[in-house]
Amino acid sequence: MKTLSEAWFLPTPDKRVRRWKPENAVMIAVGGAVALILVLGVLGARALEHSTSLAAQVAHAYQVIRQVDHASTGMAVVASSIQTYVLSGDETLLRVREQALSEAESSLRNLQELTVDDPVQQAQVADLRSLTTLRIAAGNSVIVARQTGGFAEAQALIKTLRGEKLLERVRAQEAAIVREEERLLGERQQRELDGRHNVVLLGGALLLVVFLVVGFGLGWLRRELEARRRLARSLEAQQRFLQSVFEHLPALIVIKDPASLRFVVLNEATRAWFGVPREQLIGHTAHDLLPPEEAEAVEATDRLALQQHGVLDLSVNQRSSPHTPGSIFRTQKLAVRDADGRAMFLVCISTDISARVADEARIRALNESLEAQKTALEAANRELESFSYSVSHDLRAPLRAIDGFSLMLLEDYGAKLEPEAQRYLATIRAGSQRMGQLIDDLLAFSRLGRQSLKHVNVDMEHLVGVALPEALTEATGRMPVISVNPLPTSRGDPVLLQHVWSNLLANAVKYSSRVEAPEITVGASRDGDEVVYFVRDNGAGFDMQYAHKLFGVFQRLHGQEEFPGTGVGLAIVHRIVTRHGGRVWAESVPGRGATFYFTLPGACAT
Repeated sequence: MKTLSEAWFLPTPDKRVRRWKPENAVMIAVGGAVALILVLGVLGARALEHSTSLAAQVAHAYQVIRQVDHASTGMAVVASSIQTYVLSGDETLLRVREQALSEAESSLRNLQELTVDDPVQQAQVADLRSLTTLRIAAGNSVIVARQTGGFAEAQALIKTLRGEKLLERVRAQEAAIVREEERLLGERQQRELDGRHNVVLLGGALLLVVFLVVGFGLGWLRRELEARRRLARSLEAQQRFLQSVFEHLPALIVIKDPASLRFVVLNEATRAWFGVPREQLIGHTAHDLLPPEEAEAVEATDRLALQQHGVLDLSVNQRSSPHTPGSIFRTQKLAVRDADGRAMFLVCISTDISARVADEARIRALNESLEAQKTALEAANRELESFSYSVSHDLRAPLRAIDGFSLMLLEDYGAKLEPEAQRYLATIRAGSQRMGQLIDDLLAFSRLGRQSLKHVNVDMEHLVGVALPEALTEATGRMPVISVNPLPTSRGDPVLLQHVWSNLLANAVKYSSRVEAPEITVGASRDGDEVVYFVRDNGAGFDMQYAHKLFGVFQRLHGQEEFPGTGVGLAIVHRIVTRHGGRVWAESVPGRGATFYFTLPGACAT
């Protein structure tokens, strides 16, 4: 089975690491150390007064060279991470890049400090830092292009940056720094030769220093080798991860040779769609696998994608296989090119959107149904408006006539009428006035369902302050003691919410009017994103088994003679609160008062 990493156009990211054999480097280091010891044994050592200083200078030179190598290795890892990220889009590679970049910058800072007493090296290190900054900026621009414009834009930017020349300049600058250190090291070794007169005295000490330096170098080399092995293992793991992602993507992905349009690499979804082993797909063209007309159409779009730069996004088309008849696909094709603009391979991605197309069809049908329902609802609203107009005008006229003529009878002939007759006329007037109030309340209730809602932050304390004086004007007994606690701001329509407070406060005043010391409490508490408001009184209360009737139109739990009213106020409260997305309920004990609660969304931050 041909895997993604085996494709001729996709080299493995750790290919350079595999060619390098760390064992050879160890042998070279050991051999060099032995040769150095033999040479020192023959040539002698420097003078005693210079030995400590020269050893430090030698170690200093090695530190400079090592820091150059650290910086070079770190920037190589940075470049490799960016290249792999451009290909895969894997965000974890950016963390690898950041770590390697931090190590490279640390090495450059160490170089600056190590060469502080050498103006020549200071200038060369400054030039190296400038070139490294250019490489970092170029890498950042490629990452941004990959994140914002995708693979194609990043690849196009890489072509324009001419990173090879910049890399050559960096390598040349690194080599210049190393040559200068090697020159300085040679001068110091020459001074060692000049102190041959102390060969016998200092030979042993120099050999000890050499052994320490070699031991340190071998330890460092072992650490470097282990770090490189870890990096190689990490890159191999990333390669396996990318291979796994490619294989398990649900979209059909095929990579083709741009010259022959033969399948070179494909994923498991593609193999499953064709329903045959990979060996029967790799190396074949669309003409070998699809009906002639469909194969010709596929290859025509392949050639079109190879001619243009960027992604070729094809319209939705329907394709069938023996296992997935009538599937609907959206296909995208992209020619990946080299630095000279030649197509290296063609990527074809087909996404099955059958479910989405079916969902869109269902949504269109649902929208058509909703539009029909909207039309019917608008017609019903127009009929309701006409009915409300008739109720408002046609029913009021006879009621006004009954009330008016009854009043005239009382005023003109009241003295001539028997007391019983006068009582009858007063009852007629009260009934007609009550009927008028019922009509007003019914019309107000019906209009609530059609009135549009505003959604603004509402100062509930202000609404309560407006509603309280109006409610107290209807008090028939002792004036209640009213306590208003802090009320959080809520979100809603202030005009409609004013009706809520007016009805609840008027009810509290009315039903507590017959107790010795009426009390009314208004308060609120928060419950998550909601605010729970309440109005509590110590009045007549009600039996909770009838609580389900409270918020129905014309539903009353007390007689008209006991407490007057039409039974519409709480229905209005219920409708307004539910239209705001809230809830309303009540709790009570007969003779011990009642508490009415309602919830509203909390205010939005301004």
